[in-house]
Amino acid sequence: MPRKLALVGDYYHCSDQLLLALSPVLQETGSELFLTRYPDPPAPRELAGYDLVILAMMGRLRPRESKEYWFDDLSQRALEAAVSEGAGLLLFHSGTASHPDDGALRRLSGGHFVQHPPEHPVVTVTPLAEHPITSGVGEFAHPDEHYFMEIDDDVTQLLRASSTLGEQSAGWCKTHGAGRVAAIVPGHTREMLEDPALRLLLRNSVQWCLRTGE
Repeated sequence: MPRKLALVGDYYHCSDQLLLALSPVLQETGSELFLTRYPDPPAPRELAGYDLVILAMMGRLRPRESKEYWFDDLSQRALEAAVSEGAGLLLFHSGTASHPDDGALRRLSGGHFVQHPPEHPVVTVTPLAEHPITSGVGEFAHPDEHYFMEIDDDVTQLLRASSTLGEQSAGWCKTHGAGRVAAIVPGHTREMLEDPALRLLLRNSVQWCLRTGE
């Protein structure tokens, strides 16, 4: 049975709120689940032995107090090694944010958060490519944090986020060694987290990363 580790919540994002979207998906996709909530990040040794790691937790533990990263170099390299050997990694919303931009996780992820404006505009999420992750997903829109991202050229772009503030990538995927990496960026407000289309994207991403349902 596949084993999943979900790292959920951070200084700016309540774990209960993120689990609105993640819990139904994790129940539907089955397998053994281990959950770690903010503010108790795992030790590096705890990142090994999973078939899928879901990262919905920004890299800084207390961003207003210090620049300390909970996801230190040892943790990043442990995760990179696991994915290289065949594990999956799903980055969800703040899982793309506030990690060192010159570390192993940035090489692994294929993109990272740069900034978002303080307001929550209506963000329209549009599928860009036919892919198992976007299968069955149509366009949807809700007020949300509009993340502005930096994305590598070699990823497969899956989603676009559009608002009055501009257009940005809202999701992508890539391979890394024998493993798979996917990123789903929207997911801050309750309206966005409860949308069936977002939950379908997450479910499809979990299955793609685990190579199930193909």
